[in-house]
Amino acid sequence: MVTLAQLRDTDLSGLVPAATAYDTLSVNFNKHVQTMHHEVVRHLYSASWVGNAAGAANASLQHTGERLDAAHTEMSAVSGLLREAYDGLLLAQLKLKEALQDARDLGLTVADDGTVTWPAPSKAEQNDPGYNIPERAKALANRISGAVTDADGVDQKIAGLLDALTERARTGTGLQSDKAAADLKAVTQQGVDLMTAGFPPAGTPATEVNAWWQSLPPDEQQHFVQAYPDLLGMRDGIPAVARNQANQLQLAHLIDVYSHKPSLTDDEKQKLDGFRAIDTKLKGYGDQKPPIFLLGVSEEGQGRGILSYGNPDTAKNVSAYVPGLGTKLSDVAHKDGDRARNV
Repeated sequence: MVTLAQLRDTDLSGLVPAATAYDTLSVNFNKHVQTMHHEVVRHLYSASWVGNAAGAANASLQHTGERLDAAHTEMSAVSGLLREAYDGLLLAQLKLKEALQDARDLGLTVADDGTVTWPAPSKAEQNDPGYNIPERAKALANRISGAVTDADGVDQKIAGLLDALTERARTGTGLQSDKAAADLKAVTQQGVDLMTAGFPPAGTPATEVNAWWQSLPPDEQQHFVQAYPDLLGMRDGIPAVARNQANQLQLAHLIDVYSHKPSLTDDEKQKLDGFRAIDTKLKGYGDQKPPIFLLGVSEEGQGRGILSYGNPDTAKNVSAYVPGLGTKLSDVAHKDGDRARNV
């Protein structure tokens, strides 16, 4: 069970070097795997050795190669899990520190068990109908409790996955390709779930989302943009510069996903055409004025795209152009985008 004091005082910075060390280990290990494939297996396959012994050797090497690939996947899972632990715990810690600072600003005292107390009100305060310290203290206590609960949830989920990965390593079951792939998928999904829970919930006013974003250290803002562009790109309250960066990463991801599908429906082909058209528009726009921002992109429905000419966060005036029926996603990059710029 994570306590308030632990969450407040723990230095999380060691998790990032640990994850980086696992990345390095994974990369170096994969180099050995590739050497085995290219320098051992390739020569054996190209040799003229035939017979029962040759068949057994080929089967053994193939099995070894699969186990090595699985081990590399498991290392990647551990690395990802350590980063997710840092992200999830950091978000909870920032929530806690913000609440504690608000309590100090109000002259409240927060005990290590989360109890919030305040000085006895003066006679003037007692007679003041606007005196609301007890209500504000209760709200702060809930925020503090919520942050600690978030951290405890992250801790338990990460610990459970780490235990599972450790067991895979101890028993050797992680050397099975299907098990390793399932582990990596579970870790990836866990990261998305933790970030979804750690970010402001759906429906949060844009002003509160922006206040949350501004509370993050700049390097963490950049990390979240790179790691979770799909969660940030469509959120009102995230600055346009960050949204543009996140959405361009998400756009590249969507193009890659749809381009590698074995077959596409007509609707999917239209989406892919639209994504590619927007990508071409952005790359061809260059340094023209006003600068162009991709404020939204998704595969929802027929596909979604939002372009902005100029930064709406700093503009004195903002107008919106919304196309009508019959619009295709690719039109965002062509006639409709051009009309919006002309306006």
